Amino acid sequence: MKRLLFVILFMLPAVFAAAALTRPPKVYNVDYWIANVKGGVSYPIGEFANHVTPGYNFGISARKGFDMEFSAGGGFSFISVPYKAETAPDNFSASVVDAELAWAPYLPDFFVWPYLKAGVGMYIMKYAKQKDMTTVEMTSETSFGLIFGVGANYPITKMFAANLEALYNHVSLAGGTGDLNTFLTIDLGVTIFLK
Repeated sequence: MKRLLFVILFMLPAVFAAAALTRPPKVYNVDYWIANVKGGVSYPIGEFANHVTPGYNFGISARKGFDMEFSAGGGFSFISVPYKAETAPDNFSASVVDAELAWAPYLPDFFVWPYLKAGVGMYIMKYAKQKDMTTVEMTSETSFGLIFGVGANYPITKMFAANLEALYNHVSLAGGTGDLNTFLTIDLGVTIFLK
C-alpha cells in the first residue's frame, strides 16, 4: 500500500506537467484595428534643405493587428514645404499613399506604448522646375520612396491614445535618378483602437 501511494504521489506531478506541456497555448483575441489622425511639421534634411524651409503635414492611417505586436495597413498624408527662392510660384508638395508595417513590443503595464514603423510610399509631388533662364514653373511627378520611423501612444482610455510620431521619408525624382527629396515628419495625433 505504501509503495502504491508512493508511486501515485511521485507520478501525480509528472502527469500534471505532461498535461500542461501538451495543453494548446492560450490564443489572444487580436481582431483589432488601429486608426491614427495626425498633423505636424515637415522638416527637410540633406540637399533638399538647401532649397526649401520647414513646412507642415497632416495625415490619416489605419492598420490591422495580426498578433499582440505586429500590424499592417496603409495611409494617406500631405506634405507642404515652401521654397527659399522667391521665384518659385508655389510650395513643394507631396501627396503620399503608403503601405506600412508596425511593430509594437507588448508592454501592457508600461505608461507608453512605443512602436517602430516601416513602409513604401507612392509620392505624387508638385515642385518648381527651371524652364529657361527667367521662368520657373510648377510641374508634377509620381515616384516611390521609403518610410522609416518611431512613435509612441500614450493611452488615455481603452479606445483612445495620444500619439507622437517621427518618420523619415526618402524619395527622389525621375525614378530614383533625379533630385533627392529627404525629410522628416514630426506629428502629434490621436490613435483609436477599434475591435
